[in-house]
Amino acid sequence: MVKRRLVIETQAGAHGDSKVIAISRNKSVRRRLGEPVREAIPDIIGTSTALERTYLRLTSAPDPSLIRPAPILWKALELLQTKWNTTHNYDNACEQMKSIRQDLTVQRIRNDLTIAVYECHARIALEVGDLSEFNQCQTQLHELYDELPSQGSVAEFTAYKVLYLLVQSDHSGLGAVISHLPLEMRKQNAVKHAVQVCNSFLQHDFVRFFRLYRLSPHMSARLIDHVVEGVRDKTLRALCTAYFPDVPISYVAEVLGFEQNVRLCTKFLLSRGAVCTRSGMLDTKTTRTKFANS
Repeated sequence: MVKRRLVIETQAGAHGDSKVIAISRNKSVRRRLGEPVREAIPDIIGTSTALERTYLRLTSAPDPSLIRPAPILWKALELLQTKWNTTHNYDNACEQMKSIRQDLTVQRIRNDLTIAVYECHARIALEVGDLSEFNQCQTQLHELYDELPSQGSVAEFTAYKVLYLLVQSDHSGLGAVISHLPLEMRKQNAVKHAVQVCNSFLQHDFVRFFRLYRLSPHMSARLIDHVVEGVRDKTLRALCTAYFPDVPISYVAEVLGFEQNVRLCTKFLLSRGAVCTRSGMLDTKTTRTKFANS
């Protein structure tokens, strides 16, 4: 009969006693008994010098000769940024970003390079309006910021997180995030701006909302863009109720955040079924009636 050696793990209780939390055989005993043993995966250090490669899902152990080490990945990131600024080929940029992220993951690299890669990918995704990819990146970034608090653009991406929750209409999540912001983080310009945007939106202070929209730092406007059309629709209806029988389109353009671009504002108004006169006025009386019957 084989005598089995067991490893018994205990945990201190509240009253100084101990309780068993796990019982397991050590590896040598498990091997003799023919039981499976999970071996530690050795660290991989890539040797590839290719600055670009196709992203492929791994179906087996990664080949170090196809994986790029950190110094090469820095160069790959610089090349990607240069190409993006000249070609704006999102499909290619996204594929290269994912291949860089894959090389980081298999080598267990989590440092300033990892943060730089995810921040770059997030900004590119924001620029093209790919909120799904952006959210994947920002989720990883906030984990990295917790691990490496002195690295990265923490305030910028905290602001994006606040605005993303607004865009997703996750008001409970938004409230939780804002309430847990440290005082020093609240004072950061980008974060302060994002919180003000959310407050003006939720309080239906749309004049202030568009004023803040025009003052958006970094790439915050790319996120706010996703709620702007809805806010303009609500503001237009409010204007038709507040002003009678008409109001200058130049004023409407300012209120709706078109920055005095009367022509663009007029195009928006007509697309919503509003009635505009040749003298540059919004006929609020007729427009209000049309809205009420629609």
